[in-house]
Amino acid sequence: MPDSISSTMNDSHAAIKLTSLIIGCIILLGVGAALICSKCRRMLQKSRNTVAASPTELPEIDPISDPPFLYKHQSSGKVQCLVCQGVIQTGEMVRQLPICKHLFHANCISTRLHSSPNCPRCQRDIGAPDERIIGPSLEPA
Repeated sequence: MPDSISSTMNDSHAAIKLTSLIIGCIILLGVGAALICSKCRRMLQKSRNTVAASPTELPEIDPISDPPFLYKHQSSGKVQCLVCQGVIQTGEMVRQLPICKHLFHANCISTRLHSSPNCPRCQRDIGAPDERIIGPSLEPA
């Protein structure tokens, strides 16, 4: 009888040791996962705080190198500003895009270029250097 009791106790102690070992491993894995998540959260928060400056904080860059000028009516047709849909009148300040040579009210195209770098008429990227070799458009904007 003492042998069977001692054998049962040894089995019982082994089971307790094994269970304790498994629980300890689970606890260590949980603590490790929590530390990793905490570090990831801190890194994500830092990256959100160091995002590039907002557009209002950036200096204004005007992609149109030519200055605005007073429009003088030269053709038989009306020239329309496709940004505001208005007809460009003699004496109004206009700007001509450097690649396609389309005309727009100076304020209209400056505002538009803050949201899109493309010509409102032909959709050309006005900053693309390879398109500068294409001849100017003769059609009114």
